[in-house]
Amino acid sequence: MSYQLKINGKVSINGKEVKGLNSPTETFKDDVVTEIASPEKTSVVKAINRMKIYDDTGTLQEDLAISKIFDNTSESPPNVVFRVSYTATKTYNIARIDLIARVDTTDYVYFSYTLDTPVSVDVDYGVRIDYKITITMTALTTNTSIDSAYTKINYYLLKILIGSRTIGDVEYYLNFYHLEIWSDTTKVGDVTEESRTYDTTNNYAEYKGKITPTSDISYNKVVMHCMGWDTVANDYAPYYGVTLSLSSPDTLYTDVTYTFYFRIKI
Repeated sequence: MSYQLKINGKVSINGKEVKGLNSPTETFKDDVVTEIASPEKTSVVKAINRMKIYDDTGTLQEDLAISKIFDNTSESPPNVVFRVSYTATKTYNIARIDLIARVDTTDYVYFSYTLDTPVSVDVDYGVRIDYKITITMTALTTNTSIDSAYTKINYYLLKILIGSRTIGDVEYYLNFYHLEIWSDTTKVGDVTEESRTYDTTNNYAEYKGKITPTSDISYNKVVMHCMGWDTVANDYAPYYGVTLSLSSPDTLYTDVTYTFYFRIKI
C-alpha cells in the first residue's frame, strides 16, 4: 500500500500573489523519507528559519531571517506561511525565492519558488513576502483512499517545519512506529515489523511487516502510527500517521501469513 505527500507552494509580494513554480528540493525530500524510515526518536527534518531572494541573473540579493510565521495547520488542508518584511537598499528584480533551514553555518534549501515574471524593487521600497506551504495526502494504491480523520503526518511535518516539533509534553517525529489492521474504527490485528527502508533516489520510505491471523479477520482500513514521545511520562505517545481506507472490505484468513508493504512517496 502506498500514498504520497503532495507539496503546494504559493508566494505573495506585498499582498499580491505572483505566479511561478514551487519546487520542493531533493534535500527536503531526502530529509523527509530518511526521518520516516529512521529508528524511533530520530529527527532529521529541520525548521525553516530564513528566506533568500535572488535576482534574474541568479545573484543573491537578500538573506533574511523569517520575521513571522502563520500557523494554519488547523485549516483544511493544513498550511503554514513564512513571512519576511524589509526595505530594499538597492534596485533589482525578484526572480527566485528560497526557504532555508540554517543549522549553525550550514544552509539546507527546502523549497524554491521561481517567478514566471520577475518583480522589480527599488531603493527604499518596502517589501513583504509571504511564502505559503500546503501539504496534502493522496493514496497511490488502487481502490484505497486517505482517511483524513486518522491521518496526521502532513500536520506534524508542517509543525516541524515551523519549529514546533515539541507540542506540550510530546515530541513528534515522522518515524514509522506500528502498523495496525482496522475494521471501521476498531483494531482487529497487529502487523509485526520486519524492516524499514528508504530510497532517496526515488524519494520513498517503506515499512515491511507480516501478520498471521489466528482467526479470520475482516478489515477495511490499514493504520500506520508514527512516533511521538511523552517527555514527562517518558513513554511512547504514537499518533495516527496515515490511514488508508479500502473501497470494500477484505479478509485475512486463519493461519495464512500476509506481508504488508506500506510506502510513502514524496
